[in-house]
Amino acid sequence: MSALSRLKISRPGQLLGLLAIAVLLGAFVFAALPDGKANMLVTSYKAWTIGAFLVQGLVADMVVFCRSRPGDAITSHERMLRELRRAIVIAATMIAGGLAL
Repeated sequence: MSALSRLKISRPGQLLGLLAIAVLLGAFVFAALPDGKANMLVTSYKAWTIGAFLVQGLVADMVVFCRSRPGDAITSHERMLRELRRAIVIAATMIAGGLAL
């Protein structure tokens, strides 16, 4: 069970939380670049865009695999495979979006 699920946050709240975390992490990563501090507006936009791709990957996984959620798995092995599938879909979406930047 994920930490966000333990907090009993609704699904839109989880998505907004993930987006906020991604924006903060992205801002730190882009600010660490040599010329990243020069233009903080561009830095914030890039971080927000990558965070949006993270949420888009999660939504795509939830839509495409709507009948096989990780929490509905019977065995721990099946749950691990479903979580791995979700992580791969989200990572691929973020990488594709990051390369598009």
